[in-house]
Amino acid sequence: MKKIFGTLALSAIAIQSAIAQPMGESAQSHCAYLEEVVFNCAIGKKHVSVCNTGGNLQYHFGKIGAAELVFPTTPDNNESVTRGGIMLAGGGGDYLRFSNGAHDYIVYTAEGRGSFSEGVVVEKSGKQLAALKCSSYATNKISINLPDGIHDDAKPFFIP
Repeated sequence: MKKIFGTLALSAIAIQSAIAQPMGESAQSHCAYLEEVVFNCAIGKKHVSVCNTGGNLQYHFGKIGAAELVFPTTPDNNESVTRGGIMLAGGGGDYLRFSNGAHDYIVYTAEGRGSFSEGVVVEKSGKQLAALKCSSYATNKISINLPDGIHDDAKPFFIP
């Protein structure tokens, strides 16, 4: 009887986990149940995620379950986020820029002739502090279904 109950409990946990993340998306993201994963990838042992919560985008970075940075901390109607496009020879890409004072956190994906790049760039006052490339393929919905209120980025951005 204990064996059957244990098997049923494990099955229920497996089903719940499968429901929590839509198929094809990483089970390892900072996005909570019912949040849409707009962008997510591993960078070593950490993850960068952009989550859509009720039409508001939020940037997360750090270990799953222990984010080092979440921005904005409360919904701001996407006032701190802009979007842009990248033109490359034989391709292009998209990015989202989260601006927090002098710091910008830019998640991007781009594809050109024989090259593919995804990751996050951190800038302070327009100067690059870090360029972290994804160590796994990203879940990427940057160019589709973005919520209203996200303006075009006026700052220059170049793939590192």
